[in-house]
Amino acid sequence: SQEESEGMYHDSARGSFGGRAAAIAVGVACLLAGAAAIAFHSPIHAAAPSATPAAAPLSVRALLESDELTDLATKNLMAMGGDALASADHDNVRGRVARALQNVSDAIRTHYPEAH
Repeated sequence: SQEESEGMYHDSARGSFGGRAAAIAVGVACLLAGAAAIAFHSPIHAAAPSATPAAAPLSVRALLESDELTDLATKNLMAMGGDALASADHDNVRGRVARALQNVSDAIRTHYPEAH
């Protein structure tokens, strides 16, 4: 019947939240891994002198493991997730983002130990 098929669709749509959130988290992690790989393999260009003193250089590891990047990536993920993540627990999403970023850092340490 039509009610049964609508009920099945509704249940499957609700069950897809975890899969969609995981796919988005993996996408963010892949994007960050690609950016880190490009950063490792591209030459560093000297920045133009500025009036403000320069901050100490930030390593890729420090960036990937920073609370600032985790918070920013979580905020962006929640914004991009739209309705799928609207009801998601922010702390749960942040935890997944933190694990994904840690996995990228671990992969860099494994493949490029001298750069980590």
